Amino acid sequence: MEPRAPATFVSYARADSAFVLKLGADLKSTGANVWIDQIDIKPGQEWDSAIEEAVEKSPWMLVILSPACVASKNVRDEIAFALKKEKRIIPVLYQACSVPFRLDRIQYVDFRTDYAQGLTRLLDALGVEIPVSGSAIANPPEAARETQTRVSEQRNTVEAHMQGDEQTPVNQEREQAAKEEQAARSSESFGEPDQWPHLLKIGSWTFDPVSNELRGTGVYEFLLSRYTYGLRDYRIKARVSFANYRTHQNADLDTANAGIVLGWQQQDTARRYYNLLFTGRRMLLEAVGIDDYRDFKHFGEGVPFVVEDGCRYDIGISVTRSTRGTVDVFVDNVLLYSIATPKVIEGRVGLRPWRSEITCEKFLVFEA
Repeated sequence: MEPRAPATFVSYARADSAFVLKLGADLKSTGANVWIDQIDIKPGQEWDSAIEEAVEKSPWMLVILSPACVASKNVRDEIAFALKKEKRIIPVLYQACSVPFRLDRIQYVDFRTDYAQGLTRLLDALGVEIPVSGSAIANPPEAARETQTRVSEQRNTVEAHMQGDEQTPVNQEREQAAKEEQAARSSESFGEPDQWPHLLKIGSWTFDPVSNELRGTGVYEFLLSRYTYGLRDYRIKARVSFANYRTHQNADLDTANAGIVLGWQQQDTARRYYNLLFTGRRMLLEAVGIDDYRDFKHFGEGVPFVVEDGCRYDIGISVTRSTRGTVDVFVDNVLLYSIATPKVIEGRVGLRPWRSEITCEKFLVFEA
């Protein structure tokens, strides 16, 4: 049977992915028939042809307006095509910007100050009946409930993997020592000149004391905190950009797999850590074992997240250690991914490029 043609194509800049994925989840949860490349392109499909087909079949188009959108040639091309084909365009004002001339006379839906109100108006414009209760409007956003469902489903996977990690006298002694160490400090910042010498550097990392930028590239290269974290709740705030993903996008095994490292532990040459992995198409948590890239385990499929070379991402990570604690990942202040906290998460935190190049403007870690 032929798949149902998408009713509304969403045109946006890659830098606005976090907002778009959140909006897409909320629209789909209310029954809106929207098409978003990161969600709706199936494995094995060619991106260019899939997008072209979706634009052609969609009678409506949402344009997510922002400074990045205005600067995007791809978005301009999609708008021009939609106008040529006389499709209905609904501008969505995500961030203040100079609205393109060809859209200036079309009334936009404003999301800048009130997301719930903007979503209500957008659903009305799309002709979607808004449920009285239990909807994305009554409990914004619906994506948050879906995230909690994923947490429950993935918790058993994580705990089954970690069930052999019982506390031993050696571990208890190590934990006590770490507690005493942590009592003496509460945070560290990778970009501070006085803290840079104390970081654990594996491989060739550079630090610019003027811009405070950190940069690293390669496979077995890591930049790690001076202290260990994970005995208490903690947070990470990072501003990073990636390069070389496009170079490796058609590779099989030799792909760019940059990540943010959690729970790094090393004894002699044995390394064990968790990695918030950016595959280029998805974001997910993985466990990495004994100094061998083949020794890893992915916790589920994660969430769609397309890495754009050179794009700057503000990433926030919250790690909570309660009985039902989670690792929550925010991109541009939008919750994008959540998974149950592994039982053993204590260790250093940091960065790994893994065939990409990472430029880090900020990396702050602190106990909550």
